[in-house]
Amino acid sequence: MTKSVAIRKLLARRPNKSDMLGIFLLLFPFIALLTPLTQVTTDYQSPFYQLLFYYKMVSLVVILFLYGNQGSLSSFDKSVLVFLGVWAIAVFINSNDISSIVNEMGAIIFYCCMFGYYVRKSPAGFLFVYFICLGFMLFLNLFYLIVYPDGLFQTDSIWNSSRINFLGLDNQISPLLFIWFILFYLTKRIGYYRKVINVFGLLVICGNIILLNVGTLYTAALIFILSMFLYRRVPKLFQMKTALLIIFIVFLSIVLFRLQYLFEFFIVDILNKDITFTGRLVIWDEAIMLFSNQPFFGYGLSSIGWLVQGNRHAHNTILQILLQCGLIGFLAFFTVVWRALRTFFIKKYRLKPYYVFFTIMFIAYNFACLTEVYLLTYYIIILLFLFYARFFDLAVETRYKTLIKKMNK
Repeated sequence: MTKSVAIRKLLARRPNKSDMLGIFLLLFPFIALLTPLTQVTTDYQSPFYQLLFYYKMVSLVVILFLYGNQGSLSSFDKSVLVFLGVWAIAVFINSNDISSIVNEMGAIIFYCCMFGYYVRKSPAGFLFVYFICLGFMLFLNLFYLIVYPDGLFQTDSIWNSSRINFLGLDNQISPLLFIWFILFYLTKRIGYYRKVINVFGLLVICGNIILLNVGTLYTAALIFILSMFLYRRVPKLFQMKTALLIIFIVFLSIVLFRLQYLFEFFIVDILNKDITFTGRLVIWDEAIMLFSNQPFFGYGLSSIGWLVQGNRHAHNTILQILLQCGLIGFLAFFTVVWRALRTFFIKKYRLKPYYVFFTIMFIAYNFACLTEVYLLTYYIIILLFLFYARFFDLAVETRYKTLIKKMNK
């Protein structure tokens, strides 16, 4: 039996309960630590937090062992390790506490290993368990949004006090919805539990978007819908270099050249936001000034570290990376992005629906990052979906071919 045939047979089988139980036990501590119970409180010595922390460390060690036994590191993994190394150097140079980034580095390494191991062993099982776990957390967030419309807590934000929901601040829930929408799309295409997934997925996505009422999500949704309309008419827009160029031009136009005044009608009248993006222009100016003082290795921040205006992050992902690890760190991170996109944009797959969907999601997510700073873990997860796209695509195609054969017998 050839290797390709063996892989196809593996991908075609329905995930068994033991596979899914193992995936759940590994994922659980990383999903459970998303709640504001650990984002807001500072009692890190509480028994609950300590238990989850040790559970998380055990999960990380187990997946490192499993992935290490599987073979050599991928080019993506190596690029991620280089970036994390530069980030750690930036923290060391600035004499910062390394513990400020250890948790996020651990999460990034964990997800790299999880994807690398399970896309070959049980991609359908991994997608379904991840979908259910994250979906359950988002469902709880929706429930608490309905029961506690003012939030579980209140905290100071960029403009005034803001609510903290079950999964955190309104804007910080956005990347979880992006990731879960990808999982929803893939799990649905593979064809398992279709009716349950359709109802549950639409309820969670639409409910959270409506009740969160975040302009970033509305903008991303508009870009997604517009892109779905354009991809067959202007296919050149959905190529790697074009996608990166669009993101870079929009960054220059809004953050540096301030051309958003040309779209005042959309920003003010439709999104109901002020033209300064709720004070972000002032923060961007200060972030640029701070970067100019330490351009090479930055300030060694965590990816949501506070520096601008004393207790603000940069509210732009590119500026935040430049602040946390400088130009050298930014180039290392861009190498990670380039590795994922170069593997993803294969010519023969360019206009397949699966690849078009992921291209649009990547562009929409980067538009959301123009005015927000999310954990870099979320960005890496998006890139992991791109890098391992061929495995998920193969799982979808093989699953459909298997079902067709069964129907024709």
